[in-house]
Amino acid sequence: MEGKRFKFLLLFFLFIVFILLAEGVYYWRSTKKSPTPELTQPYLGEMVATGRVEVFLSPGENKVGYFVPGQKFTSTGDQEGSWVQVIDADGYELWIEKNGDYQPASQ
Repeated sequence: MEGKRFKFLLLFFLFIVFILLAEGVYYWRSTKKSPTPELTQPYLGEMVATGRVEVFLSPGENKVGYFVPGQKFTSTGDQEGSWVQVIDADGYELWIEKNGDYQPASQ
């Protein structure tokens, strides 16, 4: 009888430890900073694509292609809703979505 009680208490203790550990990991992951900070206001200056960034002639319409990782472009600071106007290397004014796979070239 004493052995069963010991096993029960041991399993109960391990269960509680597991729950506390899971809660700690969840809290740590939810408070961890993202590797690329979101742009809350448009960044003026040279940007670089860190992933595939779709490019449009006007906000949300007329997709013309995409920037590839490493490709540079310049933000004009103009924005409409969730879209930011940029200028590519050839001087074309294009639109990309905010908070995409890009960052300031200085980083």
